[in-house]
Amino acid sequence: MRTRALYLALATALAALFAGILSGPATAGQPQRSTASEAATEAAPKVTSKAAFTHPGVLVSRAQLDFVRSKVNAGAQPWKGAYDAMLASPYASLSRTPKPRAVVECGPYSDPNIGCTDERQDALAAYSLSLAWYITRDSRYAEKAIQIMDAWSATIKDHTNSNAPLQTGWAGSSWPGRPRSSATATTAGPPPRSTASRPCCAPSTSRRSSAARTPTATGSW
Repeated sequence: MRTRALYLALATALAALFAGILSGPATAGQPQRSTASEAATEAAPKVTSKAAFTHPGVLVSRAQLDFVRSKVNAGAQPWKGAYDAMLASPYASLSRTPKPRAVVECGPYSDPNIGCTDERQDALAAYSLSLAWYITRDSRYAEKAIQIMDAWSATIKDHTNSNAPLQTGWAGSSWPGRPRSSATATTAGPPPRSTASRPCCAPSTSRRSSAARTPTATGSW
């Protein structure tokens, strides 16, 4: 009887042990199921370093700017004459004060003209100052160009009235990044005859170099 009781106690203990194993967590030797968030984290790419940004240059490449800079520094014409005219214009003035507006209202035939001329002229100034900096490496020109662009970008909210689309096209084609300055002539001569490279209603490009053209005091060519 004692032997039978001992066997019964041993069987009960083994049953309890197996039940605990089957109902407990997986052992170290068994694969564990991961959650969806853990799987997403493991699958995410690892960022090792920041990639360097290379500015595309829009319609004016660095090679073109370097070409013009070399011509101006060598005193070659018509680049040097056009560059000097640009520096003498109000657009390259280091004392220029931007005149940003939250809402620029431009009606037909410039009636009303609330900030329209100011926006176009400040855009031309920012671009002229940017060119002056690139050619001279004088940081004062860069700082003034940045000041003008920051003033407008922090203020402008909207363009209104019937000429709003035309105004945005005029101003947008003048801000740095478009070939609007007289000092951007290239080895290929004048820029392509495309309306995308100049505002509506501006004179068409002639066969002579664009370096011979400078903006007037009113913001037109």
